Amino acid sequence: MKSLILSILTLIVSVAPIAAFAVPSRQSDIATEKIAETAELNVGRGSVELIAAPQRSAHFVIFSITGQAVKSANVDAGERVSIDLPDGYYIVKCADWSRRILIK
Repeated sequence: MKSLILSILTLIVSVAPIAAFAVPSRQSDIATEKIAETAELNVGRGSVELIAAPQRSAHFVIFSITGQAVKSANVDAGERVSIDLPDGYYIVKCADWSRRILIK
């Protein structure tokens, strides 16, 4: 009986896949560069500031929480645009990301 259990365990261990994880050594550098190259936003009282990356222009669309497009803006490279909004929840989308924001 002991021999049978030992044989089964040996078979299971030999067939089970071995997981290996590799992390690129420059992963943090790549992430930092990507963050620096994307558009950003700042939320203030009653407004949102849309900021394009220094190297490229950005197109932003602001949606209400129900999914209806409320505003859109094209922002030239390195420029900032401030948009006034009524209080509420919004979704801001650009080519690289989308964010939920609260204006109060």
